Amino acid sequence: MFDIKEIDKRSTASIQLVRISRRSCMQNRKSENNPWRAAGMAGAAGVDLAVCILLGYLGGKWLSDRMGGEKIVVAIGALIGLFAGIASVIVLIRYFLKDSK
Repeated sequence: MFDIKEIDKRSTASIQLVRISRRSCMQNRKSENNPWRAAGMAGAAGVDLAVCILLGYLGGKWLSDRMGGEKIVVAIGALIGLFAGIASVIVLIRYFLKDSK
């Protein structure tokens, strides 16, 4: 009724099919389609921009205290931080795009 050799052949064939299927699925995964990679890039860009603006603000505040309390110096420091943050985010995005190719 049950042939052991036939069952063994079928189970071996199904195991090989599963292995081939898993291998092809792993090879078809591309890093640019990974949502966690995109979320990581967006988070890193946001933190990078926020840190640059904060450092620019703190630098402007320190310089303002040294110059006698002029508020325009704080605003200029924050703007310098903003521009530095934008430049840093551009470099970060270029790195992520180059790495995904």
